[in-house]
Amino acid sequence: MHKSWGVYLGILILVSSTLVLAETFDYGSTGDNIELEESFEDILPIISSAELPSLASANIVTDYGSTTQYQYIHFGSATDALQPPKARYIKSDESGVGSFIEILGGSSTTEAFFEYESVFDSGLESTVSTSDNLQDIEDITIKLFADDYIIINSKIDTANSKLTLLLATSAISDTILEGESKVYTIGLNKYEITATSISASPQSIILTVNGVDIGKMEENEYYRLADDTIVGVRNIVTSTGVVSDLANIYIGAKTIELEDTYNDNSFEQGFSTDGSNIAEGFILLKGTYASEVFTLTSLKYRGTNPTPIYISSGSRLSSSVSEQSSLLGNWDIIYNGFKSVTESPVKFESPSQSTYHLTFENQNNNAYKIPLFNKNGLTGDGTSRTYLRETSNSTNFKLQIEDYFVLSTGSEINDKTFALQYNSIDVNSKEVTFNEMLESGIEQITSTYTDSSTDGTLGEGSIDVDGYQFNFYIADSSGNNLTVDLDQDGTIESDVVTIVTKGGGIMDFPSAQVLLIEMTTKATSFEEATSDETVSFTFTSDNSTIGLSTGSFSNIEINGEGDTYSGMSDYGAEYVMTDVVTSSNKGDLVINYPHQQRYADVSIELLQTSSESTSKEEVQSTCSDGIQNGDETGLDCGGSCNSCDSINENETSEGLDKEIQETLSQEESINLEASQCPFGCLFTDSEDTTICLKVGEVIEKKYCSAPKDLTDQKKNGAVCTFSTECLSNTCEDNQCGLATGQVAASFNILFVLLLIFVIFKIHSLLKIRKSD
Repeated sequence: MHKSWGVYLGILILVSSTLVLAETFDYGSTGDNIELEESFEDILPIISSAELPSLASANIVTDYGSTTQYQYIHFGSATDALQPPKARYIKSDESGVGSFIEILGGSSTTEAFFEYESVFDSGLESTVSTSDNLQDIEDITIKLFADDYIIINSKIDTANSKLTLLLATSAISDTILEGESKVYTIGLNKYEITATSISASPQSIILTVNGVDIGKMEENEYYRLADDTIVGVRNIVTSTGVVSDLANIYIGAKTIELEDTYNDNSFEQGFSTDGSNIAEGFILLKGTYASEVFTLTSLKYRGTNPTPIYISSGSRLSSSVSEQSSLLGNWDIIYNGFKSVTESPVKFESPSQSTYHLTFENQNNNAYKIPLFNKNGLTGDGTSRTYLRETSNSTNFKLQIEDYFVLSTGSEINDKTFALQYNSIDVNSKEVTFNEMLESGIEQITSTYTDSSTDGTLGEGSIDVDGYQFNFYIADSSGNNLTVDLDQDGTIESDVVTIVTKGGGIMDFPSAQVLLIEMTTKATSFEEATSDETVSFTFTSDNSTIGLSTGSFSNIEINGEGDTYSGMSDYGAEYVMTDVVTSSNKGDLVINYPHQQRYADVSIELLQTSSESTSKEEVQSTCSDGIQNGDETGLDCGGSCNSCDSINENETSEGLDKEIQETLSQEESINLEASQCPFGCLFTDSEDTTICLKVGEVIEKKYCSAPKDLTDQKKNGAVCTFSTECLSNTCEDNQCGLATGQVAASFNILFVLLLIFVIFKIHSLLKIRKSD
């Protein structure tokens, strides 16, 4: 009982801690399956929000205007050529021979294996500041795949048409006063930032982070911490009055930098992440500059890998790339191997290297086994022949007792093939017996014949196999040899018979070389092919042995090592050679022939977000909490607080007239609002500390919506424009609160039901345990 209770509790904890969702799209499910040797470009060249909802469009509002962002993943239909992934059956240096998603290596933009595109329909616009920043788009959020990125810095060189954008996930923007300390939490990391001093000329600030002085910074400068977190200064506001100087700062976790010449169509190696340039990434930024306004119209990214990638069954792209950041976002290609199909084996086996035996299954589900070729370069086992070709006419009798022969109703995929042996003849009862060479055991077929009026012909009759009739003629001579209409076409004229295997494989024996076999799959069996597929291979004999070389195959690549080699046709017929001895051409062959075309099973995965949780908090001082704590040497004094002597001196000033103090305070407050905070909102906290807030800033559930207009933040569901208006700090679709998509909503419902079920199970087990 203890064990069961622990299992359910473990499930509860596991489910509660794994709430990261991912969207997956079955690539090839849009009516075009993934065939072998077919490029992703020919399947679905562009992936959009129709396939991955997290690529949904987003409305972006800036101080200058608004635009809608659209996102796409390209495997084709791009401006320049790509090297998109392809499903193949090949040899990999790491994993041997098998099926893989192959991505070719390279280091140029045309050797990229994907392209990400983000389009801003009416353009992302901003005026250009005197310091060459795009001030209207800084602090706004854009999407890269499913991730939210905040543009924390920008730089434009209009003389050289150069644009640089610095973006960060999990970014926090805030206002900090001179002398103030705040704690910012990103994921599991805390950063205590203190504005040690702010100077007016030149405007600069000295910050310490977790007690470390990171030096002086001016506006639009940033510093990268040891863990690659960015701390930057947006702008600095200084004053000569009683209001503290302040700075607008930002701190962000993962950062990426995009740089390119914006007025051409060339990709540039201008992609960096956390300060390191990624050689595998290429950027193309498109925009225009006119009348002091820059408009960004699109952002494109291409990823490469220096060496080929082979994604094996059960593996994913992200585990194989040389540089994880080269994918740009949290997306992946997952290869699940081949989709399940039924297959039937066609075997060519030669244990002694004197004879190859053929085993195949026909369209009636009957499996046959006959000797095919022998060391003398002839059909059969060296004692008895196997006839795959008719004689020249109906009076050319060559098929002897104990010889084998193949019958077929035709050469199309639904025709039926049979393998028989001439067993005996009784001229008195006018009966001929044949052995049906079933792999499970021989079954006898008896046929009768009638007398013939043709000179040299004893009689003629027909063989009935599974309801199909094949005419034969008997020689009026010793041994009573036969000739048979092998292909049921009503004539005997040297026709070569065709073996049709289960699934529609067509095995031919061309007349030019008796030991040559051609395995054909009709074009109609393919999803898209317009011509038949034919794989050929040739046996070799020297009167002492017969063999099959790994190098004797055409229209298929056979690879391997040791004693096993294999390859696969585009249709999906797998050719596997075992017991291979390359020096003597020894080896058995099995063709695993599928009953329908074999397709690769590939999923495209997109994680919904990679952002870490963030928070910010004021640093609480111990100097006014009425308790001797921290490093204080007295009650709220000493140590890092004011000295205890100064506290005693201050207490003597409390004898001032109370009304005079209140009057002075009110007058200061009026003058302060009128002169020191003309473009913002004044806020007085519970400790009577007055703060000047910029428009858009938030403090204690209030936000500054306009100069001198400090308003309560709104509840979920209220109309909003900016996230700062909302208590939830989220404004989606012009409403406060997080918009829940269908995927997330469905998952949440399933998650709640699962939690209820687990809790019920735990409760039931506890009741049983208690009753015990």
